[in-house]
Amino acid sequence: LAVAASRWHPEPGSIMLIAAWLLVIATSAVAKSVHLSTEIAAHRLVSSPMAATSIEERAFLEAHGGKREQAAQALCEKAAWLHARGPATIQELAPFYRSEGYSIVLEGLCDVRGAPIVYSNGMPHGTTAEVIKQVTDTYDRVMAQCEASGRESLDMTTIVNVRSPTFRFPDKACRSAIRIAQKYYPWTGSCKLVFIGVPDVIRWTFNGLKSLLSAVQYEAITFAEADELTSIVSSANLLRELGGDSNWTMEEYITHRAVAEGIYTPVVAKPKVFSGKRFDFALLDALTGQRRAAG
Repeated sequence: LAVAASRWHPEPGSIMLIAAWLLVIATSAVAKSVHLSTEIAAHRLVSSPMAATSIEERAFLEAHGGKREQAAQALCEKAAWLHARGPATIQELAPFYRSEGYSIVLEGLCDVRGAPIVYSNGMPHGTTAEVIKQVTDTYDRVMAQCEASGRESLDMTTIVNVRSPTFRFPDKACRSAIRIAQKYYPWTGSCKLVFIGVPDVIRWTFNGLKSLLSAVQYEAITFAEADELTSIVSSANLLRELGGDSNWTMEEYITHRAVAEGIYTPVVAKPKVFSGKRFDFALLDALTGQRRAAG
């Protein structure tokens, strides 16, 4: 399975396809814990909302084993990359937020630990540049929320709806976004992932991966149904479409982002159409049913 994931040539429609995808997500770089006595000196863009903050500096220190020069250099490289990437605007993102597949921070909401919540309805889609901008904007805003709430470390809980037609084995664009996350957002590798709608047969398969993952990586992944999420996210912080009571809505969020960017007219953006291959869960659901029937 590890070889299949590294070569990125799974058999279409196979059970192992999804399991391999989960493995790739789970094996993002996991930082080693270090005790800090002082903050590192790193290049920071103080006037930029995307500037490295002390909480991010600590995350980079951990990711680089406490080696200050390497962490500072990595932060400088990220600052240069962010400058080249440019800010993500709501005009760019709204077509994806209104589509069948997106990743978004549910700003203002948090899990039971107080960490930001990211909702991934399937997976981001589009060109490589578009997917990278969607994913990294999500991480930038998670960092901002962690900083604003006074958290000691960068963290988040990501809820992934695998039943969206955009959920798929990572294509070129998604693989590029994963590599960018490993390099510039190393703290994301150990954050909690909650997959909802996963057929039982995939859960059983995933259990066989335990020997391939660290305890941190394995324990970061949870499988649940929507009615089981309240142990992770309180009902008040859970989207209504996931069975919660939160009043958070996509259109209000888009309007909020627009106003923050100085746009005071409605954001008119048609949903971006997903043109990739749609995964069919019918076979996996059938296998699950057969196994349950067999006891």
